[in-house]
Amino acid sequence: MFWLGLLIALLAGLVGIGLSRARMKSRFPLVRDLHLDWVALGLLVYGLCISAINYVLAERQIADLTKAARTVRSFKIDFDVQFTSNWISDPPSSPRVIVLGQSPVAIAEIALKAGDVRGLKLYMEREPSFAPSKDGWVHTIFRVRAEPGSWIVGSDATDLDEIRKLTFQAYGVRLQDSRDGRFTIGAKSRIFINGSRVAEIKFKPQNAALSQLPLGDKSPEMSFNGHWAIRAE
Repeated sequence: MFWLGLLIALLAGLVGIGLSRARMKSRFPLVRDLHLDWVALGLLVYGLCISAINYVLAERQIADLTKAARTVRSFKIDFDVQFTSNWISDPPSSPRVIVLGQSPVAIAEIALKAGDVRGLKLYMEREPSFAPSKDGWVHTIFRVRAEPGSWIVGSDATDLDEIRKLTFQAYGVRLQDSRDGRFTIGAKSRIFINGSRVAEIKFKPQNAALSQLPLGDKSPEMSFNGHWAIRAE
């Protein structure tokens, strides 16, 4: 439609500058230059209107597609939690502590560019796997996700600024595995929005006395503070 409008405008220009006027006058004796001027003007306006409307519709469609691309449809975090201790025997190689029910596995505090800081609960999507290493460290790998009804789903990804705090459950740790109940726990995580990685975080290992952490029906929790930018486009 855009090119059709330009073609009509071009035709109006040809009529306006006098091309084919002599032929029209010979075939239609009652036609005068004034009539042709009005026809040229009408064709020009009509053609430009068609092109303008098509341009506006195309711009609106592009804006809608851009907005849809920025809208958060899924928010997920992959964790690789590493922990070590003075093990009683070999490092644990299978799940030792599991979550009962639908408790959040991780809680993120996300700062918005508007200045607000909002909490986000994340729930297990992929059950943890365990991979002991030769140096005594144990890697616990799992994935969590935001629920469809959470505030972040449907929001604009470009409004997200950074993660200020991340609290997660240290799967696989239990008091009976350690000689003194003390552990060194660190983690790496990758954050995904709509399947695209927007942040990668490496937490500095910190010491923890498991006897001082809540056990109950779930693994102990560890918290890390920082300023980790979310690079969503």
